Amino acid sequence: MKTIILSLSLLLILFSYTKAQLLPQDCSESGILMNHTPECNDHDFVLVFEDNFDGNSLDLTKWWTPTGVTRNFNLIDVKVWYKPENVTVNNGTLKIKADKLSSPEVHTFLTDQNTTTTAVFSYTSGELKTFQKFYHGKFEIRCKLPAGQGLFPAFWTHDGLNQSEIDIFDNKQNVEQLIMATGFDFDEDGSANGCGDIVGDSPFETIPDLTDWHVYTCIFDNDFIEWQVDGVPYFSYARFHNSSGDALYCGDEFELGQYFQKKAYPLDKMIMIMNLAVLNGEDMPDETTIFPAFYEVDYVRFYKRTPCDGCVNNIVYENIENLPSATRTQE
Repeated sequence: MKTIILSLSLLLILFSYTKAQLLPQDCSESGILMNHTPECNDHDFVLVFEDNFDGNSLDLTKWWTPTGVTRNFNLIDVKVWYKPENVTVNNGTLKIKADKLSSPEVHTFLTDQNTTTTAVFSYTSGELKTFQKFYHGKFEIRCKLPAGQGLFPAFWTHDGLNQSEIDIFDNKQNVEQLIMATGFDFDEDGSANGCGDIVGDSPFETIPDLTDWHVYTCIFDNDFIEWQVDGVPYFSYARFHNSSGDALYCGDEFELGQYFQKKAYPLDKMIMIMNLAVLNGEDMPDETTIFPAFYEVDYVRFYKRTPCDGCVNNIVYENIENLPSATRTQE
Protein backbone atom coordinates (compact mmCIF):
# COMPACT_ATOMS: atom_id res chain seq x y z
CA MET A 1 0.00 0.00 0.00
CA LYS A 2 1.24 3.47 -0.79
CA THR A 3 1.82 5.32 2.49
CA ILE A 4 1.34 9.07 2.64
CA ILE A 5 2.65 10.93 5.70
CA LEU A 6 0.27 13.71 6.58
CA SER A 7 2.16 16.36 8.53
CA LEU A 8 -0.27 18.31 10.67
CA SER A 9 2.18 20.33 12.76
CA LEU A 10 0.80 23.61 11.42
CA LEU A 11 -2.80 22.45 11.37
CA LEU A 12 -3.41 21.00 14.83
CA ILE A 13 -3.89 22.84 18.11
CA LEU A 14 -4.37 20.57 21.09
CA PHE A 15 -5.84 20.98 24.55
CA SER A 16 -7.17 18.69 27.28
CA TYR A 17 -10.86 17.92 26.96
CA THR A 18 -13.35 15.39 28.26
CA LYS A 19 -16.83 15.22 26.74
CA ALA A 20 -18.34 12.20 28.48
CA GLN A 21 -21.94 13.03 27.62
CA LEU A 22 -21.24 12.32 23.94
CA LEU A 23 -19.85 8.84 24.56
CA PRO A 24 -21.07 5.50 25.92
CA GLN A 25 -18.31 5.63 28.54
CA ASP A 26 -16.09 8.35 29.91
CA CYS A 27 -13.58 8.43 27.01
CA SER A 28 -10.84 11.02 27.28
CA GLU A 29 -10.34 13.23 24.23
CA SER A 30 -8.11 15.92 22.77
CA GLY A 31 -9.14 18.96 20.80
CA ILE A 32 -7.73 19.61 17.35
CA LEU A 33 -7.98 22.27 14.67
CA MET A 34 -8.65 20.59 11.32
CA ASN A 35 -10.59 20.97 8.08
CA HIS A 36 -10.62 17.45 6.61
CA THR A 37 -10.00 13.79 7.31
CA PRO A 38 -7.77 11.45 5.26
CA GLU A 39 -9.11 9.77 2.16
CA CYS A 40 -10.81 6.39 2.60
CA ASN A 41 -9.69 2.96 1.57
CA ASP A 42 -13.06 1.32 0.97
CA HIS A 43 -11.66 -1.59 -1.06
CA ASP A 44 -12.71 -5.15 -0.33
CA PHE A 45 -11.18 -7.16 2.49
CA VAL A 46 -8.85 -10.04 1.60
CA LEU A 47 -7.90 -12.88 3.94
CA VAL A 48 -4.27 -12.67 5.14
CA PHE A 49 -4.30 -14.84 8.30
CA GLU A 50 -6.38 -17.91 9.10
CA ASP A 51 -6.33 -20.86 11.46
CA ASN A 52 -9.17 -23.40 11.25
CA PHE A 53 -7.60 -25.61 13.92
CA ASP A 54 -7.65 -28.75 11.81
CA GLY A 55 -5.53 -31.69 12.82
CA ASN A 56 -4.52 -32.69 16.33
CA SER A 57 -1.99 -30.07 17.40
CA LEU A 58 -1.59 -26.32 17.62
CA ASP A 59 0.22 -24.67 14.69
CA LEU A 60 3.33 -23.42 16.48
CA THR A 61 4.37 -21.37 13.45
CA LYS A 62 1.38 -19.10 14.16
CA TRP A 63 0.89 -19.28 17.94
CA TRP A 64 2.84 -19.60 21.16
CA THR A 65 1.52 -20.51 24.60
CA PRO A 66 2.99 -18.86 27.70
CA THR A 67 3.51 -20.47 31.09
CA GLY A 68 2.79 -18.82 34.42
CA VAL A 69 1.36 -15.37 35.16
CA THR A 70 1.24 -13.15 32.08
CA ARG A 71 -0.35 -9.97 33.52
CA ASN A 72 -2.31 -8.83 36.60
CA PHE A 73 0.81 -9.61 38.60
CA ASN A 74 -0.70 -8.44 41.90
CA LEU A 75 -3.24 -11.30 41.57
CA ILE A 76 -6.02 -9.10 42.96
CA ASP A 77 -8.49 -9.37 40.06
CA VAL A 78 -7.22 -12.47 38.24
CA LYS A 79 -5.40 -15.45 39.76
CA VAL A 80 -4.62 -18.33 37.42
CA TRP A 81 -1.54 -20.28 36.35
CA TYR A 82 -1.33 -20.61 32.56
CA LYS A 83 -0.04 -23.90 31.15
CA PRO A 84 0.57 -24.81 27.48
CA GLU A 85 -1.04 -28.24 28.02
CA ASN A 86 -4.35 -26.50 28.75
CA VAL A 87 -4.46 -25.51 25.05
CA THR A 88 -5.37 -28.41 22.74
CA VAL A 89 -6.56 -28.95 19.18
CA ASN A 90 -8.77 -31.89 18.19
CA ASN A 91 -11.93 -32.69 16.23
CA GLY A 92 -11.60 -29.47 14.24
CA THR A 93 -11.57 -26.98 17.12
CA LEU A 94 -9.19 -25.29 19.54
CA LYS A 95 -10.00 -25.84 23.22
CA ILE A 96 -8.72 -23.67 26.06
CA LYS A 97 -9.35 -25.43 29.36
CA ALA A 98 -9.71 -23.83 32.78
CA ASP A 99 -9.49 -26.33 35.63
CA LYS A 100 -9.56 -26.40 39.41
CA LEU A 101 -6.65 -28.21 40.99
CA SER A 102 -7.39 -30.99 43.46
CA SER A 103 -4.38 -29.77 45.45
CA PRO A 104 -3.27 -26.12 45.15
CA GLU A 105 0.20 -25.55 43.71
CA VAL A 106 2.92 -23.10 44.74
CA HIS A 107 4.58 -21.23 41.86
CA THR A 108 7.16 -18.46 41.62
CA PHE A 109 6.94 -16.00 38.75
CA LEU A 110 8.60 -12.86 37.42
CA THR A 111 6.52 -9.66 37.59
CA ASP A 112 6.53 -6.67 35.25
CA GLN A 113 8.83 -4.95 37.77
CA ASN A 114 11.49 -7.66 37.31
CA THR A 115 10.91 -8.97 40.81
CA THR A 116 9.91 -12.51 41.75
CA THR A 117 6.74 -13.40 43.63
CA THR A 118 5.60 -16.71 45.05
CA ALA A 119 1.91 -17.55 45.41
CA VAL A 120 -0.48 -20.47 45.80
CA PHE A 121 -2.66 -21.20 42.77
CA SER A 122 -5.91 -23.19 42.77
CA TYR A 123 -6.71 -22.82 39.07
CA THR A 124 -4.92 -23.45 35.77
CA SER A 125 -5.89 -22.36 32.29
CA GLY A 126 -4.50 -21.57 28.84
CA GLU A 127 -3.52 -18.60 26.71
CA LEU A 128 -2.18 -18.30 23.18
CA LYS A 129 -0.72 -15.41 21.21
CA THR A 130 0.15 -14.90 17.56
CA PHE A 131 3.72 -14.26 16.48
CA GLN A 132 2.44 -12.01 13.70
CA LYS A 133 1.26 -8.45 14.36
CA PHE A 134 -1.76 -6.84 12.70
CA TYR A 135 -3.02 -3.33 12.15
CA HIS A 136 -6.02 -1.90 10.28
CA GLY A 137 -8.36 -4.60 9.00
CA LYS A 138 -10.99 -7.05 10.19
CA PHE A 139 -10.49 -9.43 13.12
CA GLU A 140 -12.84 -12.39 13.34
CA ILE A 141 -13.37 -15.43 15.56
CA ARG A 142 -16.03 -18.15 15.68
CA CYS A 143 -16.29 -19.59 19.15
CA LYS A 144 -18.48 -20.56 22.08
CA LEU A 145 -17.86 -19.49 25.65
CA PRO A 146 -18.11 -21.32 28.97
CA ALA A 147 -20.70 -20.33 31.54
CA GLY A 148 -19.74 -20.05 35.17
CA GLN A 149 -19.02 -17.62 37.97
CA GLY A 150 -15.40 -16.46 37.84
CA LEU A 151 -14.62 -17.43 34.24
CA PHE A 152 -13.18 -14.68 32.04
CA PRO A 153 -12.75 -15.63 28.34
CA ALA A 154 -11.44 -13.00 25.94
CA PHE A 155 -10.30 -12.40 22.36
CA TRP A 156 -8.20 -9.27 22.08
CA THR A 157 -5.21 -7.54 20.53
CA HIS A 158 -2.23 -5.87 22.19
CA ASP A 159 1.03 -4.29 21.08
CA GLY A 160 3.03 -5.05 24.23
CA LEU A 161 4.66 -1.61 24.32
CA ASN A 162 2.36 1.41 24.31
CA GLN A 163 -0.69 -0.51 25.57
CA SER A 164 -2.53 -0.24 22.25
CA GLU A 165 -5.37 -2.70 22.69
CA ILE A 166 -8.68 -3.77 21.19
CA ASP A 167 -10.97 -5.99 23.24
CA ILE A 168 -12.92 -7.71 20.49
CA PHE A 169 -14.75 -9.22 23.41
CA ASP A 170 -14.24 -9.74 27.13
CA ASN A 171 -16.82 -11.76 29.05
CA LYS A 172 -16.71 -11.75 32.85
CA GLN A 173 -20.33 -11.76 34.02
CA ASN A 174 -21.23 -15.44 33.56
CA VAL A 175 -21.96 -14.99 29.80
CA GLU A 176 -24.41 -12.16 30.48
CA GLN A 177 -22.30 -9.27 29.20
CA LEU A 178 -19.75 -8.45 26.50
CA ILE A 179 -17.10 -5.78 26.98
CA MET A 180 -16.04 -4.16 23.69
CA ALA A 181 -13.32 -1.55 24.08
CA THR A 182 -10.01 -0.03 23.00
CA GLY A 183 -7.02 1.19 24.96
CA PHE A 184 -3.85 3.23 24.58
CA ASP A 185 -1.33 4.59 27.09
CA PHE A 186 -1.70 8.20 26.00
CA ASP A 187 -0.54 9.61 29.36
CA GLU A 188 2.50 7.30 29.37
CA ASP A 189 1.91 5.98 32.90
CA GLY A 190 2.47 2.37 31.81
CA SER A 191 -1.19 1.30 31.71
CA ALA A 192 -3.88 1.57 29.07
CA ASN A 193 -6.54 4.26 29.15
CA GLY A 194 -9.75 2.81 27.77
CA CYS A 195 -12.84 3.70 25.79
CA GLY A 196 -15.66 1.26 25.13
CA ASP A 197 -19.01 -0.18 26.10
CA ILE A 198 -20.47 -3.02 28.16
CA VAL A 199 -23.13 -4.69 26.03
CA GLY A 200 -25.89 -6.34 28.04
CA ASP A 201 -25.60 -4.22 31.18
CA SER A 202 -29.05 -2.66 30.77
CA PRO A 203 -32.53 -4.17 30.34
CA PHE A 204 -32.74 -2.49 26.92
CA GLU A 205 -29.81 -4.49 25.53
CA THR A 206 -29.94 -8.16 24.67
CA ILE A 207 -27.11 -10.43 23.66
CA PRO A 208 -27.32 -13.96 22.26
CA ASP A 209 -26.60 -17.10 24.27
CA LEU A 210 -22.82 -16.92 24.38
CA THR A 211 -22.49 -20.63 25.15
CA ASP A 212 -23.63 -21.27 21.55
CA TRP A 213 -21.45 -20.77 18.47
CA HIS A 214 -21.19 -17.15 17.33
CA VAL A 215 -18.96 -15.09 15.05
CA TYR A 216 -17.37 -12.06 16.72
CA THR A 217 -15.97 -9.40 14.37
CA CYS A 218 -14.08 -6.16 14.85
CA ILE A 219 -13.45 -3.81 11.91
CA PHE A 220 -10.54 -1.50 12.72
CA ASP A 221 -9.89 1.44 10.37
CA ASN A 222 -7.88 4.63 10.70
CA ASP A 223 -10.95 6.61 11.74
CA PHE A 224 -13.59 4.13 12.90
CA ILE A 225 -14.01 0.88 14.85
CA GLU A 226 -17.07 -1.38 14.78
CA TRP A 227 -17.84 -4.51 16.81
CA GLN A 228 -20.27 -7.14 15.48
CA VAL A 229 -21.78 -10.43 16.63
CA ASP A 230 -22.98 -12.69 13.80
CA GLY A 231 -22.75 -9.74 11.41
CA VAL A 232 -24.97 -7.51 13.58
CA PRO A 233 -23.29 -4.27 14.78
CA TYR A 234 -23.33 -3.98 18.58
CA PHE A 235 -21.02 -1.06 19.23
CA SER A 236 -18.92 1.42 17.28
CA TYR A 237 -17.12 4.69 17.65
CA ALA A 238 -15.38 7.17 15.40
CA ARG A 239 -11.92 8.52 16.14
CA PHE A 240 -12.94 12.10 15.29
CA HIS A 241 -16.13 14.10 15.88
CA ASN A 242 -17.38 17.68 16.00
CA SER A 243 -18.60 19.66 19.01
CA SER A 244 -22.14 18.32 18.49
CA GLY A 245 -20.95 14.73 18.73
CA ASP A 246 -21.35 13.99 15.02
CA ALA A 247 -18.73 11.55 13.74
CA LEU A 248 -16.20 12.65 11.12
CA TYR A 249 -15.33 9.88 8.69
CA CYS A 250 -12.52 9.40 6.20
CA GLY A 251 -12.81 11.65 3.17
CA ASP A 252 -15.01 14.22 4.93
CA GLU A 253 -14.33 17.89 4.27
CA PHE A 254 -15.64 20.61 6.56
CA GLU A 255 -14.94 24.14 7.72
CA LEU A 256 -11.67 24.78 9.50
CA GLY A 257 -12.48 24.69 13.19
CA GLN A 258 -12.26 22.97 16.55
CA TYR A 259 -12.89 19.21 16.57
CA PHE A 260 -12.15 16.26 18.84
CA GLN A 261 -10.37 12.92 18.74
CA LYS A 262 -10.38 9.86 21.01
CA LYS A 263 -7.10 9.64 22.88
CA ALA A 264 -7.51 5.89 23.52
CA TYR A 265 -7.48 5.06 19.80
CA PRO A 266 -4.93 2.27 19.11
CA LEU A 267 -1.85 3.43 17.20
CA ASP A 268 0.29 0.30 16.92
CA LYS A 269 0.44 -3.06 15.21
CA MET A 270 -0.85 -5.69 17.62
CA ILE A 271 -0.76 -9.43 18.19
CA MET A 272 -3.97 -11.44 18.66
CA ILE A 273 -4.55 -13.12 22.03
CA MET A 274 -7.06 -15.72 23.25
CA ASN A 275 -7.20 -16.65 26.90
CA LEU A 276 -9.53 -18.02 29.56
CA ALA A 277 -8.70 -16.20 32.80
CA VAL A 278 -10.05 -17.05 36.25
CA LEU A 279 -11.15 -14.15 38.42
CA ASN A 280 -10.16 -13.60 42.03
CA GLY A 281 -11.78 -11.88 45.00
CA GLU A 282 -15.54 -11.49 45.18
CA ASP A 283 -15.87 -12.53 41.51
CA MET A 284 -13.91 -15.79 41.87
CA PRO A 285 -15.54 -19.15 41.04
CA ASP A 286 -18.05 -20.51 43.53
CA GLU A 287 -19.75 -23.85 44.14
CA THR A 288 -21.89 -23.42 41.01
CA THR A 289 -18.90 -23.16 38.66
CA ILE A 290 -18.30 -26.40 36.77
CA PHE A 291 -14.73 -27.49 36.05
CA PRO A 292 -13.13 -28.21 33.71
CA ALA A 293 -14.54 -25.35 31.65
CA PHE A 294 -13.80 -24.90 27.94
CA TYR A 295 -13.50 -21.89 25.63
CA GLU A 296 -13.86 -23.54 22.23
CA VAL A 297 -12.79 -21.93 18.94
CA ASP A 298 -13.69 -22.98 15.40
CA TYR A 299 -11.49 -20.45 13.57
CA VAL A 300 -9.59 -17.17 13.83
CA ARG A 301 -9.14 -14.89 10.81
CA PHE A 302 -7.73 -11.51 9.90
CA TYR A 303 -8.60 -9.63 6.71
CA LYS A 304 -6.87 -6.59 5.24
CA ARG A 305 -8.16 -4.18 2.62
CA THR A 306 -6.52 -4.36 -0.80
CA PRO A 307 -4.09 -1.51 -1.57
CA CYS A 308 -5.49 1.90 -2.39
CA ASP A 309 -3.55 4.58 -4.30
CA GLY A 310 -3.58 7.83 -2.40
CA CYS A 311 -5.00 6.37 0.81
CA VAL A 312 -3.52 7.35 4.15
CA ASN A 313 -2.63 4.55 6.57
CA ASN A 314 -2.33 6.76 9.60
CA ILE A 315 -2.16 10.42 10.50
CA VAL A 316 1.25 11.50 11.80
CA TYR A 317 1.40 14.34 14.31
CA GLU A 318 4.69 16.20 14.60
CA ASN A 319 5.96 18.45 17.41
CA ILE A 320 2.57 18.86 19.05
CA GLU A 321 2.42 19.18 22.82
CA ASN A 322 0.32 16.73 24.85
CA LEU A 323 -0.05 14.18 22.05
CA PRO A 324 1.14 10.63 22.72
CA SER A 325 4.77 10.27 21.71
CA ALA A 326 3.78 7.07 19.87
CA THR A 327 1.77 8.76 17.13
CA ARG A 328 3.66 7.64 14.05
CA THR A 329 3.41 6.07 10.65
CA GLN A 330 2.50 2.45 10.12
CA GLU A 331 3.13 0.22 7.17
